[in-house]
Amino acid sequence: MKLDDRLGVMYDTIFFGIIYFNHDSVKRIFENSYSTTENLFEYYELVLKDAPEIPSLLYPFFYSDFSRMSFLIQYMCDYWNFFSDTFDDYAEQLGNDPDVKRNFLLYYLSDEALVDHCIETQDFFPLIPAIISTEMEDRLKIEILNVLTQFETALSTLLEIMKKVYVPIVNLHTSLYTNSGNLLTEFSTPKYEPLIREFCQMDAAVPLKRQMAAISYFNVVVIFYTVYENRYAFILGSQPDGVNSLLTKRVNYTFLDIQDLFTALAHPVKREILESLKEKESTATLLSEQVNVTRQSLNAQLLWLRDLGFVKISRRVGPEKYYTLNCDFLNSARSMINVYLDKLLL
Repeated sequence: MKLDDRLGVMYDTIFFGIIYFNHDSVKRIFENSYSTTENLFEYYELVLKDAPEIPSLLYPFFYSDFSRMSFLIQYMCDYWNFFSDTFDDYAEQLGNDPDVKRNFLLYYLSDEALVDHCIETQDFFPLIPAIISTEMEDRLKIEILNVLTQFETALSTLLEIMKKVYVPIVNLHTSLYTNSGNLLTEFSTPKYEPLIREFCQMDAAVPLKRQMAAISYFNVVVIFYTVYENRYAFILGSQPDGVNSLLTKRVNYTFLDIQDLFTALAHPVKREILESLKEKESTATLLSEQVNVTRQSLNAQLLWLRDLGFVKISRRVGPEKYYTLNCDFLNSARSMINVYLDKLLL
């Protein structure tokens, strides 16, 4: 695999802030899921020494409950070209995007009509009860309201902080360049190749050594992949054991949680997506028309289903991704539910 520092640096610049505000949650998830070592935050703590203090006002930009991406990671996935853009491109896009405030609000609120009305009239008072009535933690609600009252200031502060964090992140990756190369060499071995190909549904005709990859020194597992013109980009965690653990769990579906299964089956939109894909493969655009929800709402639900394994990408036509049911996952899910019900009946 070919090392792409640009991609790893971009991700770690954002994920630094995610750990900064969600440290305990990140630690708990990694320890519970991936049997990580005591040096879980070794590289984060190195960068922390040279990074600026991040004001609490920016918490909503970096917040994640890890059931979905943070706003900034989601924005990166939506607008950043993983194969050519740099951090400067991301900062310019974020700073000059006329819709960034709308996207930020819709990340937390599902009422698209209300958000659009408030942005059009520049009267954001009706959003206050909508934010307060959500089930989010109080600290997050308060900071969202603070951002809402001074969005331009918050965005300017965010960009300034990210640019300052970016410098020690680049220095970290530069100092660990040899280590990154060694990690990619290890991941290119027969031990990992079958797991990576299965997990990422890669084209068998494309040699692994020709594919693009990146290292994240703040995340211990494989956290993102994408496909573009028969090339692949990965962000691989810095600990091989953690990556191997995740890949094995994903391939064997041993990560399944009964609560996630019931959450999917109880959610009407998620059920509609699954039932639509039972009939035939479909794109997010077509599904949003069939399910009769906004494209943004559909994307959020589809991403959740894909991340858990309910659906998978069957093929790509230009920029469009076609999704289909992941039958292997569903068979494993059925077995888990049967085991759960059998325990109740004993």
